[in-house]
Amino acid sequence: MKHLRIVILLSFVFAILTPCSALARSYDVSSVSFDTTLEEDGSLSVTEQREYRFSGAYNGIYWDLPRGQYEGRKIDPDLGSVAIVTDNGLVTLTKGPSGEQGTFDLDSQPDHYRLTIAWPAEDETVTFQVSYRLPQLATRWSDVGELYWQYVKADPDSDVAWQNVKARVKLPVPDGEAVEPGKNVQAWAHGPADGVVSFDGDSVEFFSPAVGTRDFLEMRVTLPQEWLAEASQQGQARLDTIVGEEHKWVAEANAKRRAARLTSWGIPGAMVAIGAAGFAMTGIQKRRSKQKDVKAQFDDTYFRDVPSKDHPAVLGMLYHNGQLTEEEFTATLMCLTDQGRLTLEPMPGEKTGLLGKSKGEGAWRLVGNENAFIKPADDVAGVREIDDAAYNFLFDVIAPKAAHSDGAGSRPSVLTSDFEQVAHSAASDYYDGYQGWYSAVAQAYEQCQYRVYSAEGSDVSGLAGFAGIVLTLFIAGAGILLNAPMLPVALALCFGFAGSVCLMLADASGPSYVLTQEGAEVKAKLEALRRWLLDFTRLEEAIPTDVVLWNRLLVMATVLGVADKVIEQLKVALPHLLLDQNFGAYSWYSDMQGIARCPST
Repeated sequence: MKHLRIVILLSFVFAILTPCSALARSYDVSSVSFDTTLEEDGSLSVTEQREYRFSGAYNGIYWDLPRGQYEGRKIDPDLGSVAIVTDNGLVTLTKGPSGEQGTFDLDSQPDHYRLTIAWPAEDETVTFQVSYRLPQLATRWSDVGELYWQYVKADPDSDVAWQNVKARVKLPVPDGEAVEPGKNVQAWAHGPADGVVSFDGDSVEFFSPAVGTRDFLEMRVTLPQEWLAEASQQGQARLDTIVGEEHKWVAEANAKRRAARLTSWGIPGAMVAIGAAGFAMTGIQKRRSKQKDVKAQFDDTYFRDVPSKDHPAVLGMLYHNGQLTEEEFTATLMCLTDQGRLTLEPMPGEKTGLLGKSKGEGAWRLVGNENAFIKPADDVAGVREIDDAAYNFLFDVIAPKAAHSDGAGSRPSVLTSDFEQVAHSAASDYYDGYQGWYSAVAQAYEQCQYRVYSAEGSDVSGLAGFAGIVLTLFIAGAGILLNAPMLPVALALCFGFAGSVCLMLADASGPSYVLTQEGAEVKAKLEALRRWLLDFTRLEEAIPTDVVLWNRLLVMATVLGVADKVIEQLKVALPHLLLDQNFGAYSWYSDMQGIARCPST
């Protein structure tokens, strides 16, 4: 239940944080390319391709071509052709009425031309191509030629970013001359900080992996003014101004890159640090909780008797750190047989033994004796209640619902096969009955005061974990607003949030109880008794032969999980003891071993 609560909490939070995928149609622009040629008169011929991936049905797209004044230049594109790129080549569209398939229409606006391209598409990828010319875009100054062009304009009203944007500018290099990067030709890009500028022969190439709707892309290239021989020359010199502006902007861009790196790595790093701190503090909290157990004064290697008069199931719960196992139920049934309240009788003629195992002497039944004399429990807390709860589980829950007639007469009885049968046919009653015994053991365990509740550190851990969650979500929100890469932010968010939750639940996931001095002493003796039960035949000392003592010791060996090894040693060291009819614990164990596995399943 503890882990289930954590999973539900995390699932709920991440369900809130994770945006649901829209079921409506959508599209994205997966790649954009500009293949351009700069002419000697300063004009720029452009062939632009955009790859659209459509999810859902669309009738076509809108395509805007910029026009108007830009950086002192007039931009007025001349439209060339509109086409669709297919595997078999280009499909050229014609100008026609808006909405007619395979046509385009051109509408003039104050700051742009809008192309309406009618090309129906549904759940497919389509590449559109538009060719146009920008007359006299470049300027020929007295000392340098300059191409300054914003080829991707910011569009805050759109919600679709462009991916993989490439631009290639072929320069008008005269015969006998060549591009010398950084010398006669310089190039700069303005836009996202991860853009790249490179040279390839007579061309300058620009690339940006992604351009958001609030971003833009510009190219600026200087070249010898003689290469623009057919362009009209402006009177003033411009190169020093251009270089000065670019150096200033490069410094600003580098500062933005450093901020971007801080955003990209600092935000995830901060969340990872929060998560790591949460995990580390959780471990410290657990170790602190474990270290609070007092140290037992008993430090002998071996202990040769039952360390207290408590019920064996209670001692088993102490030994197993507050948990009940199937061995404790087995030990309770052994106690009932020792009292005479429970009798084991073979079932002649039955060929199927316990849990489906073949037994030559037949199966067994547990027969109750309500009139058996019950020895007083010396006022030990819970002993009578534990035995009564187990007895009631057998004969008030299992027996009335079992489908058998075993010839036990008026005495209540339970067959070994009844456990599994009733667990399936009456699961709710079966569970309630077993829980009655479980609760009796747990209540007696609490009455013994072998442990006390320790809440120290829970408030600090809870507040620190809650603060970690709030801080993680705050940092993640800042990362989203600052356009940090989503993958590292998402991974770090998971780590930071999980670490904070672990810290907040440190006390729930670690021990909340610590042993008292008495509990530590009894547990230390139980551990020493277990060591003796494993080693008693190898020790140079007399082995006790008292049957009453061995009845108690074998019950404890069952609780401590070493009964099989004890029996093997007794077969060698005290074989006559196993033949003694008063050694009821051995008879019960050898014939009925494993019956208590049924309740726990």
